[in-house]
Amino acid sequence: MKKIPIPVCCLLVLTALPLVADDRSFDGTGNNQLHQDWGAAGTVFQRLGPAQYADGIAALDESDRPNPRYISNKIASQKWSSMNRRGLSDLVWCWGQFLDHDLTLSLQDPAEPIPVMTESEDVLAPLIPVSRSLLDPSTGTSSENPRQQINH
Repeated sequence: MKKIPIPVCCLLVLTALPLVADDRSFDGTGNNQLHQDWGAAGTVFQRLGPAQYADGIAALDESDRPNPRYISNKIASQKWSSMNRRGLSDLVWCWGQFLDHDLTLSLQDPAEPIPVMTESEDVLAPLIPVSRSLLDPSTGTSSENPRQQINH
């Protein structure tokens, strides 16, 4: 059998893979040495800013916000990829979505529907069925303890 040489870059990646697998847990616990539960399944998502609820506790804040389907349709209807002011293409936000969906998962609560209304000519008309994220039942009781979502 003929031996096929493996490029050095492939060897570096292949030898690094076991280190990553050994250092990371499936449920996210222990992935941060200083904060063992950060990002772990079953914990509340970390916020970078304060919660933005209409009542400061849990009510949806829909004021002055465009319809999400309108925004999605405008972005998807571009004829070509447009660069932002830093010269970055749409691939950057796509990569961000990939990372986000790989790192986090919030389950929906069918008991709390928040349908997205569509235009009559939309293929998904009259609405897109969406539900709010499951909440941590110990939250959403006051403005000091606003509704929080759980990382599944």
